Amino acid sequence: MACTGTEAVTLDSQSTSFHDALYLRTLLGLKRAPEFERWLQRMNITDWQGRLQPIGLSRPLFARQLPRLRA
Repeated sequence: MACTGTEAVTLDSQSTSFHDALYLRTLLGLKRAPEFERWLQRMNITDWQGRLQPIGLSRPLFARQLPRLRA
């Protein structure tokens, strides 16, 4: 089934990945929303400078999901 022009536009607008947004924010010198930045820091996803932390068992979100991932 072929997509109409409007469907193609709708599907295309949903193709931006997290990494694309992260790259563009870095490239343009933009910051995350302050409340989201604080949450990322509380969860040890980013450091105080907003850089992503390495993934490891010491990260709360990852540690909670590990048992499910091993199943």
